[in-house]
Amino acid sequence: MKFTINLFRLGWPFLALIVGLNPVGLSRALAQTNGVNQPLRLDDALRLALSRNPEIRRNLARVEAATGRADQAGRWPNPELELVAEDVPGRSGELSESKTLIGVAQTVPFPGKPKAERAIGRHGLRAQEAERAAGEIALVRDVKLAFWKVLATEAELQVTRELTAMAESSARLARVRVESGELAYPAQLRAEVEWEQARNEARNAQQSVALARQELARLIGQPDLQEAPVAGTLDEIAAEPPMRRRPADWPMHHPDLQAGRARMAEASAATRRAALAPYPDVRLSVAGGRDGAADASIMEFRIGLPLPIFDRAKGNRQEAEARFTEAEAQLQATELRLRRDWDAAAERYHTAVAQVTRCREQILPKATEALQLVQTGFEYGKFGFLDLLDTQRTVAEARLAYQRQLFELHAAEVELEALLGAPVESFPPPTLNPTP
Repeated sequence: MKFTINLFRLGWPFLALIVGLNPVGLSRALAQTNGVNQPLRLDDALRLALSRNPEIRRNLARVEAATGRADQAGRWPNPELELVAEDVPGRSGELSESKTLIGVAQTVPFPGKPKAERAIGRHGLRAQEAERAAGEIALVRDVKLAFWKVLATEAELQVTRELTAMAESSARLARVRVESGELAYPAQLRAEVEWEQARNEARNAQQSVALARQELARLIGQPDLQEAPVAGTLDEIAAEPPMRRRPADWPMHHPDLQAGRARMAEASAATRRAALAPYPDVRLSVAGGRDGAADASIMEFRIGLPLPIFDRAKGNRQEAEARFTEAEAQLQATELRLRRDWDAAAERYHTAVAQVTRCREQILPKATEALQLVQTGFEYGKFGFLDLLDTQRTVAEARLAYQRQLFELHAAEVELEALLGAPVESFPPPTLNPTP
């Protein structure tokens, strides 16, 4: 006699039990086996984001544009070729009897204007490069947050699925015991309510996973990676707290402050340029030719000088001075913001470390021990069915809280790393130790 068992008909939980994987891990294993959606690691996600994120490409284009402006700034205008025919006879119209000239004209900027324009272009380029660096650091922070969010929501989904399985089992057990007369009917209703609540929480967790994956794929710039499995665990914690890596002169070298200082220098140069605007540029020209009527060679020299009567650039000077004040205030506000954000992130980090440690070393072990005792006591009739349900939910809530606290710890750590302002190229490879 031959028996054939279709494991897939038995459902995911049973198949996962056979191969020693949870349902989420099993789906990843099947995806890897089929060559579909290879696991996405954090460093891979960062590399993809830095090469494909649209905002990174936009910032690079802005740097290219600023480079072009800096190269163009302060250049003299091109000379002009002039061809002149004067005193042409009205009746005959023959040029041989007129004055014909050919010459060159050049506009000479007022001294100091080209230098100020070159300074504007140079400082503008520095500001744009610093803003590009700040954008890369912000993207690295956002990708890490999104990556850890995917791991956190997947861990929460696993807990809710396990809670749903326990609640389903408890509801079936309650129904059997009610039918046998061992339990009252309200206990069955309570168990079924717990089951429905667990199913709703699992659905919400599934939606959170989908949203987290969408955000990660958006930041990477590859929507097709939305279903790719993510490799890593929330229990991986950095060996060295970020605050120990903070230099003594922080945050003076942060890209946001570098950009602010460059913008203020650019505004200062623009103020100097605006102050020179009333002083006119001189137009010089020289030409040579022949006077047909006198049959003689002639030379002409001309000087053109605009008269600042109607436009004395008063509005430009006012605008430039206001821009400088704005840039100065923005620089001060940026420094205050960085220091405030550092204090908040450091406090968040210390709080998360304390919560994770307490939950891992005290709450979870006690909750697990309590569940084991209640399960054993329930089998011997020392605890009621409702006691078992309450204990199961307490353990599930403790596990969910632990995953959320782990995410808070990673989020605070990532925020501190971003506030350090190190260039992306100098980021060390992640050194992660598993938490005991």
